[in-house]
Amino acid sequence: MVASTDYLVIDLAMQTAKVKPIGDYLFARQGDNRRPLPVWFKQNDQPFPLTDYLIVWEQTNAQGTPLTVEGVTTDGAAVGQVMFYYPSQVFAVPGTVTGHFAIKNDGQVISSIDMTFEVAKNNVLMDIDTMPFLNDWEKFKASLQAETDQIKSSLTGLQEQSQALSNQAAANKQLVEDNAVAKKTDLANFLKTSGDQTLSGKLIVSDLGLTSDGSMIPLVNAKPTTNVWAEKQSGLYYYDASMTGTVTPPYLQDNNKTGYVLFVYQDVNNFYMNWLGSGWEEYKRNGVYGPWLNKGGIPIYSGSLKVGDTIQLAC
Repeated sequence: MVASTDYLVIDLAMQTAKVKPIGDYLFARQGDNRRPLPVWFKQNDQPFPLTDYLIVWEQTNAQGTPLTVEGVTTDGAAVGQVMFYYPSQVFAVPGTVTGHFAIKNDGQVISSIDMTFEVAKNNVLMDIDTMPFLNDWEKFKASLQAETDQIKSSLTGLQEQSQALSNQAAANKQLVEDNAVAKKTDLANFLKTSGDQTLSGKLIVSDLGLTSDGSMIPLVNAKPTTNVWAEKQSGLYYYDASMTGTVTPPYLQDNNKTGYVLFVYQDVNNFYMNWLGSGWEEYKRNGVYGPWLNKGGIPIYSGSLKVGDTIQLAC
C-alpha cells in the first residue's frame, strides 16, 4: 500500500512556468512498461475529485517526438489520488522526457505545469518494440488508415477506367463539334442509296451520358447519394447538388456541384468524408462532429472595389 506521503502532489491551480522534476517519484529505463506513478491531484491545496474526468499524459521525448496516452489508474486512499501507469512508448528513447497531465471532462481541460524525468539507457535491450500499446484514438486512426488504403487500392483501376471513358467521350464530343459525323437524316438518305455519296452537316447524339463539362460521371460505377452522412458503408459515392434534398458542404463552386464523396465508415459514431476535388472534409469521432475543413480554399469575393465600397461576400 502506498502511503499518502509517497504521492506526487500536483496542484492544478498552480500558475507558474517552472518545470518540476519528478525523478524522485518515477524511475524509468528504456524498455520499461506499465511503470506506475502515484499522483495526488489537488486544486488550491484541496483534494480534487476526479469523478467523470479523463486523465491524459502529454509529452515529448528526448528526440522531440510527441505522444499522448491515457494511463490505467487505480483509486488511492483519498480524494484525488490515483496510480497512473505509463506504457512502453513513454520510455522508448533514453534522455529527458518533458510532459504534463491534462484532466478532461466534457470539453473542459485543466493542464498541470510541465514536469520532467530521465529515461536511463538500457544497454541490453535492442530495437525496443513500441507498438503493443495503442490508445483508443490511435486505434481509430489506424483503422481509418487501413480502410482508406484499401479503398485507394480498389479505386486505382476505376480511376483509370473513368479517365479512359472521359477521354473517349471528349474525342466523340469533338467529332460532333467539328461536323465530322453525319446527321441522322443524311445517314438515312445515304443508307437508302447506292454508290459514292458526299455527306454534309452533323449528326446530333443526345445519349452519350455526358455532363455539361464533357465528363462521363454517370457512367462511373459509384453509388449515388443525397445524404452521405446517412450511409453505412465505406466507398465512393456520387452526388448532384442540383437534386432536391441533397446535403452538401457549406459552399461548392460551380465545377464541384456534381462529383464524388470518399466515405470511410467505422460505425455510426466514427466516420470520415472527403468531397473530392472541392477541398472539403468532415469527420465524426466518438459521436461528435468535427468542424468543416477546406484545404483548397474557396472564393469569398470577386470583382473590383474602391475606398468606401461595401463588400458583399460570395458565401
